[in-house]
Order: sequence, then structure tokens, then C-alpha cells
Amino acid sequence: MDTSWLTFSVRTKLLVILIVIGLVAVAWAIYQSMPRQYGSHGPSGLAIIPSRVGDNWSLLVDDTPAGFALSTMTLTITNSSGIIIAPMDSVPILSLDIANWTTYHALFTKVGTENEVTKGERVLIGINAYPGRIYYELRRNAIVVATGSLA
Repeated sequence: MDTSWLTFSVRTKLLVILIVIGLVAVAWAIYQSMPRQYGSHGPSGLAIIPSRVGDNWSLLVDDTPAGFALSTMTLTITNSSGIIIAPMDSVPILSLDIANWTTYHALFTKVGTENEVTKGERVLIGINAYPGRIYYELRRNAIVVATGSLA
């Protein structure tokens, strides 16, 4: 059995261990900074299917945990630099109705009669109002539950 690696100095062994720990930390930081379509908080996230529908972006709710009250949900839209595009700064989902289309250029379409987020509901976002690559964040009580990009 070759035991030549045991002859390295303690300083060399510590240096190798610190380099490995540093690489793992960098990989973890990169992974955590990646946008996620299905929320960034595990089981508390929404499953969103982004797509294009005519002249609109669509954020379709594909799955949701129970208890996501519509009154606690907000939408924020930013540009590729992370700057919030006015007026889409934490807008309550329930404000995204046909009466406010000219203000927000976004529309929430409800499926059921419950006051909770339900599979099949969607937010339509006017492409012409938000040109280029945009990013969305859906929040529940200020906690991000879904995020992603549209381009």
C-alpha cells in the first residue's frame, strides 16, 4: 500500500483542505444565486409555468401548497439589471384586474371561487409594456415564493 501522501507536511494538508472548502463555498453561492422557476423556499414555493400567450407573458400556477391567501400575494417586475420597473413594485395580485390594466399592464385571472391561489390561475403581463428580458417575483407576505425570467 502506497502511503507516500502521508509524508506531506501538515501545512500542505491544511492548504489543500482550505482550497476544497473554498471551492465548495463558491459553488454553493453560485447555486443559491440562480433564479428558480419554482420558488426559492422549498415546500413553500409555487410551481409556475412561464410562457408567451399572444401579446402577453403568462405566469400559470401549476401547483401550490394549501393556504396561499390571494390577499397576501404580490408581484414585482424588474429589468435585467435588477431595477424595479414602475409601477410593478410589490403590486397586490388582487389589484391586477381589468380596471387597472392601463396602470399595470398585467391581469390576474382567477379559476375558482376560493380566496386562495389555485392551480390553473395565471397572471398575464403585457409584452409591449415591459420590453426585453424581465424578471418576476411572486411574494407571499414578503417572502419570495416564485421567481424567474421572461424573454
